[in-house]
Amino acid sequence: MRSTPAATATVAGIVILIVYSATLAPGLTFWDSGELIAAVESLGIPHPPGVPLYVLAARAWSDVLPVLSRAAAINLFSAVCSAFTIAVIAALLVSWLDNRWMAFAGALVAGAGSTLWRSATEAEVYAPAMLVSMLVLLTADRAAREQGARRRRWVVLACYLLGMAVPLHLGILVVAPA
Repeated sequence: MRSTPAATATVAGIVILIVYSATLAPGLTFWDSGELIAAVESLGIPHPPGVPLYVLAARAWSDVLPVLSRAAAINLFSAVCSAFTIAVIAALLVSWLDNRWMAFAGALVAGAGSTLWRSATEAEVYAPAMLVSMLVLLTADRAAREQGARRRRWVVLACYLLGMAVPLHLGILVVAPA
């Protein structure tokens, strides 16, 4: 029986979102979190190189959730971005391994890693940057499976997503060789 990437990805994303939400920082945390929240509040630019796409996306997200404080809303933004990242990882693993249980377990292990978990529970630019990185890998994988014009469309989308590295976070470029 062929595994369905969408079902496995959805379940993995929901499970990890529940875990991240339960461990979400209620407000400011140490290091860059306070600076990023202040930048989102004032629509300013945090420390170089600046992350204007993050500031705008986090501001739009937090404006849609007026019942939460700005800090709590932005922390939740990180959790949601990270949960989508885990969902993409699960989808990729299902397509590569053709085993939904191994893919589900692999995605949860990735989500439980300290680096991803830390940026998933506080205001950090790494959560949306990791999501875009995984979307680049997903589109590149899809391009490898297609032919002709459909393949070119996926390649163009992957290049577009890589272009988001400049206004979001240059760490996205790590996946460019893939």
